[in-house]
Amino acid sequence: SDGADIYVDYGYAADALTETVKLAEGVDKSGTFTLTGLSPDRTYYLRARLDNGKGGERTRELAWHQAKLDEIRAAGGAYDLVFIGDSAGEGDIPANAGRTLDLRYPGDRLADVLWRLENGELDGCRAKRIVLRAGGNNVLVNRAAETAEAIASAVKLVRAKQPAAEIELRAIPPSGQDERWEERNRSANRVLKEFAARAGVTWREDGSK
Repeated sequence: SDGADIYVDYGYAADALTETVKLAEGVDKSGTFTLTGLSPDRTYYLRARLDNGKGGERTRELAWHQAKLDEIRAAGGAYDLVFIGDSAGEGDIPANAGRTLDLRYPGDRLADVLWRLENGELDGCRAKRIVLRAGGNNVLVNRAAETAEAIASAVKLVRAKQPAAEIELRAIPPSGQDERWEERNRSANRVLKEFAARAGVTWREDGSK
């Protein structure tokens, strides 16, 4: 429908992962549409995340996002531990974690994680420790450098919103795909390990708690 959002999931530069572009003329009968706001020096691969008013994953994710915003407002304060990312490692909250906020959504790619961070999921609260692990769902669609750059962008955004928090960045877990995809993850993790050292965040290879 006119004015629906399309979320850019993959681009020549990682900042393309955070852009939202508008349908200029809506979707015609052939299923084609016109996009605005694209740069000529990028290659865009678009993920169809249109909310058609009939349910679907985007509707569920937005409802989940709103529920988390409501949870944060209702809690009104500090968390000992916040998890951010996709569902990798879901269920690994330590028994002694204290007050915990879980912002991991199954199937999320980095575009989704960045959008949620930019739209309030760390606002209105204070976190002592934040654990970020994402990128596993990007392995089939992103180059390693793009994935690493987008994760670094997420870390910077987390730090800007929660400057007092200890940030832990966890390695992208094995994909379970063939060797070429595993090498993408290993390559991204090598870049991220170096970034973590420069950025002063804790790096975890093994996903330990």
